[in-house]
Amino acid sequence: MIAYLTLISVTFLSPIVMRSIVKDTKKAETYALGISALLLFLVFALRAPSVGRDIPGYKEMYEKLAANLKYDANTYWTEKGYELLEIFFGRYLKADWQVFLAFCSGFSIFSYFLFIKRYSLDPTFSLLIYIFMGYMIFDISAVRTMLSIAICLLVLPFFDKKGIWPAMAVTFAVILVATQIHSSAYIFFFLYILYKIPINSISIFFFVSLPVFFFALRGPIMDWAISNFKRSEVDGGLSLGGNVILYALFLLFAIIVFFVSCRQRGISMKSIGGVNLAAAQKTQIRDALSNIDIPTMMSFRMLYAGALFTIFAGSNIFSRMAQYGLIFTITLLPNLTSKLEAKSRFIVKLGLLGLLAVYFYFLKVRTNELDFLPYKFFWQA
Repeated sequence: MIAYLTLISVTFLSPIVMRSIVKDTKKAETYALGISALLLFLVFALRAPSVGRDIPGYKEMYEKLAANLKYDANTYWTEKGYELLEIFFGRYLKADWQVFLAFCSGFSIFSYFLFIKRYSLDPTFSLLIYIFMGYMIFDISAVRTMLSIAICLLVLPFFDKKGIWPAMAVTFAVILVATQIHSSAYIFFFLYILYKIPINSISIFFFVSLPVFFFALRGPIMDWAISNFKRSEVDGGLSLGGNVILYALFLLFAIIVFFVSCRQRGISMKSIGGVNLAAAQKTQIRDALSNIDIPTMMSFRMLYAGALFTIFAGSNIFSRMAQYGLIFTITLLPNLTSKLEAKSRFIVKLGLLGLLAVYFYFLKVRTNELDFLPYKFFWQA
């Protein structure tokens, strides 16, 4: 636990130290994020195989592939792209498991670093959300999913590129590569398509009605998908599951903070919620939306798209895909709170961090989710 507490402490303190050294606030935040990301990489790369529930299985498969042992479907249970990556490192580079783990961790954390740097207005807050929400714990165990998410995040700058076909071709190609590491990355096609739908009165009705439609059709469609693609007996019924609740809470928080920030700017709530709008009210709506920068709007829409899929997929075997939408909370929450007045921002941020710390302790640490405790270095194994 000392390794994780050190990471949290450095994440808290590094911005304060860097601001006292570097006068440029933006550079200070980037340096602080870099220091925390480097320490996060060390926590991931130097851990023993016992840290993370799925890691022993990954290590066994890597060592067998590296030794060129006979193919065994019970051992080699991953996508072909991931197996090829293991073969390249194990057979051709002659790298041991720890080096391969360091590569996967380094690539993923570098992608997260770029994502936070590009899209977060408060990088330190973003990294703390990543830790406290348990996304870090998930990544410690789920190496392939972490890699797939990291690959998908690299393509985000193409989402708003002009010239739809070249950008779409690059986006789809990168997502296809990610699906060869973990098939859950297919959800990013859905997130991308939903993100490209323009916002107007018709699409708003479409967005509002989709959750009901998805929930109503989830049972029979998911039963068919599970039987045809997963070949396993998994319930396709209508239970909600914890991921849907998390999505609902985050979306509700985002909407409340948005309206509060609009009110603090003197924008009428009636004009935003109205249907038959006068020209002046439409102007107020445009003013409200203009307060939402592109990174914040992207994060909200990607989170919403992830929520839709999770409502559709429920708590069955496809629920790992929920992580692709939830990861956008690490930019959405800091960006929305930054739009509040200084006093409100401090109260909301402090309260949210307190709640997340309690959530982390009681639902992650005490339950030892995915066997991330006790932390050991690889030389202690």
